Amino acid sequence: MKPQQIFGVTLIVFALVLSLPVFCADVKIEKVEFEGWKNCRRMSNGTIDLIAVADIGPRIISFGFTGDENEFHVWKETLGKTGGLEWHPYGGHRLWAAPEAKPRTYYPDNVPVTVTEKDQALILTAPVERNPEFEGSSGIQKEMMVEFVGKDAVRITHRITNRNEWTIELAVWAPTFMKPGGRLIVPNPPYGSHAENLLPVRTIALWKYSEMGDPQFHWGNRYMILEQDSTRTKPNKFGVANVEGWAAYQRGDHAFVKYHSHDPEAAYPDMGCSLESFTDNETLEFETLGPLWRILPSETVEHVEHWRLLKGISAALDEESIDRELKEKVGRIKN
Repeated sequence: MKPQQIFGVTLIVFALVLSLPVFCADVKIEKVEFEGWKNCRRMSNGTIDLIAVADIGPRIISFGFTGDENEFHVWKETLGKTGGLEWHPYGGHRLWAAPEAKPRTYYPDNVPVTVTEKDQALILTAPVERNPEFEGSSGIQKEMMVEFVGKDAVRITHRITNRNEWTIELAVWAPTFMKPGGRLIVPNPPYGSHAENLLPVRTIALWKYSEMGDPQFHWGNRYMILEQDSTRTKPNKFGVANVEGWAAYQRGDHAFVKYHSHDPEAAYPDMGCSLESFTDNETLEFETLGPLWRILPSETVEHVEHWRLLKGISAALDEESIDRELKEKVGRIKN
């Protein structure tokens, strides 16, 4: 896919259009305090509430049904913190750049972001990552735009702009900390016979600490499942080329669904991954990634996620149950 030049800024866009009705009710945006952060924005359409922090970020710290619990994990020991050069996980949903490297990836997002409200959308723009006291300063600038696109759905547009005077290479990376006690469900491409399918259809990447025999993993023909287990003492991780374009984190009778696009002609980080998941005894990270791009000075790349939150999901571990209780409710997507 070729970059598109708009107002002197190159936007490389990978977007999905969900085959869902647009919910036209007004979205309310208000300034609120959240767990010690004084400057936050709550967005609500009466069905879904979303809270973004403006004291740090860009970061979405809370997402859930109105009047219900936060679907995201937050670290109590860092609530309300700001400032300093130490990176904190904080919790919620953040914006990173892949491939992962220390110290560059761990540039601290501990300072306020600029908040813009436009046409019922919320735009969070961070300062340029350029601090002479931090060795990993990258010279990039991060931005999130949040929009409600359905009664139970939002669109998150993640943008990274190269503010250096030289070309850089990276992929936009969108990790979300999920509350413990759930499981990530990733669909496999449709199963087919050996006689008619001679070539591979997806990549699976593993890290040195990945344990394929860990009982948290369930490797099925139709789905790969990774459970978050708070009794486990070791972390685990895997990544895939998520050609199906959706995955879900099920916890109780709720399912948090991410939709994203996967370009089969593009190069992706981490041996071809467009979806990854890391888990330990505290949380599970639900991550999508855009393609790797060489970004010229002043150019911007985008990566779009659509989120849906479903309730009344009673899927068990068997694939027939997931097909019936989750897949049919996820909704079709169009690339």
